[in-house]
Amino acid sequence: MIEAADLTIGNDSGFCHLAGVLQARTLAICGPTARNLFAWYRTVETVEPYLQCRGCYWRSDRGYRRACSVGCEALAETTAARVMDAARLMLDRDFPAAETAGPRI
Repeated sequence: MIEAADLTIGNDSGFCHLAGVLQARTLAICGPTARNLFAWYRTVETVEPYLQCRGCYWRSDRGYRRACSVGCEALAETTAARVMDAARLMLDRDFPAAETAGPRI
C-alpha cells in the first residue's frame, strides 16, 4: 500500500522510515525529533515547526532525552494547513525514479 500511494504522510516514526526504505514519496511531520533523521532517504521530505525547540528530543552529541515536561509546543505549532501545503507542493513536482533522485537540500 505504501509503494502504491502517490504520497504518504506520517509523523516522525517507524512508518516514515519504512516508507523511506521502500523509496516511496513521503512527508514526515517532525516536532521533537530533527529532520536530519530522514536525511539518507532521498524520497522523504519533512515539515517542521519554526520554533527554536524543534528537534529537542534527539541530538547527535547526547542522543535521546526524555520528552518536555510542558508538552511539545513544536508539534502543536505545526498546523494541518501547513502540512497540506507541503503535501501539495510535493505532489505538484515530478517524482524522479528512486535510483535517480538527487540529494536532499
